[in-house]
Amino acid sequence: MPPFLFFSKCNKCDFRTSISTGSVPYVRDENGNKVRCSQPGEQDTIADVLKISRDVVGAWDRDKDKVPEEVRKKIEDNVGMMLQHICLECLSETFLDLKREKLKCSSCGSENLMYATELESKLCPKCKVGIIKRIDQGIV
Repeated sequence: MPPFLFFSKCNKCDFRTSISTGSVPYVRDENGNKVRCSQPGEQDTIADVLKISRDVVGAWDRDKDKVPEEVRKKIEDNVGMMLQHICLECLSETFLDLKREKLKCSSCGSENLMYATELESKLCPKCKVGIIKRIDQGIV
């Protein structure tokens, strides 16, 4: 299923999150940097970044046991899913893979973050008056 885009916005002030699907697949390059994978087409990005065949990545996605262990490990060690978090201290967005990273703001270092979709129907972290509403943008 194609991703569904949305953003969250306060009904009283200018606070809003960037457009997101809520989660973003990524692959780490040879320098350890996260490269976001577009959806659809994430398999192509994974193959390009890890320098492996698209067919192998497709096989890994369908049946991991059919992929040689060395290649399977390379994929599993470098592919993950980031979730969009909002820092409740500085209001910046941070995309984190909580299986591999600590819950920590990339801007101010705070650990007081909230998964972006959990902000919906809650008090705005900026103005403390408005309520956060989800604004659907449709299917990509």
